[in-house]
Amino acid sequence: MGTVPKSDVIVFDKTGLDIATLDRIPAEKVVLAVEVVSPGSRKDDRFLKPGMYAEAGIAYYWRVERGDEIAPVVHEFWRHHESGVFVPSPERPVHTGKLTTEVPFPIDIDLRSLIEV
Repeated sequence: MGTVPKSDVIVFDKTGLDIATLDRIPAEKVVLAVEVVSPGSRKDDRFLKPGMYAEAGIAYYWRVERGDEIAPVVHEFWRHHESGVFVPSPERPVHTGKLTTEVPFPIDIDLRSLIEV
């Protein structure tokens, strides 16, 4: 397996891993990769990294960007089994205001609360 970039956030299955001795999480254990887009990483986070994550077999990818009202917007993708590339979630591909999904695990987050001080 080639090099897989380090994402901003990963969710992984720790079964069978000795976390104390790992220098990286094996791609086959990663359930979700999340990239938080900044002006300097926009091209990589939108184009390069999703392709590398899909090629590595990671099933889910979320891209977090700043929305019009500054609150985060989450773009939800899943790896299409036949084509091997990420496609937008069929249920709700873009989350504004609130991130609610069941895959890869149930989650319900008020996105606006993430920026409140």
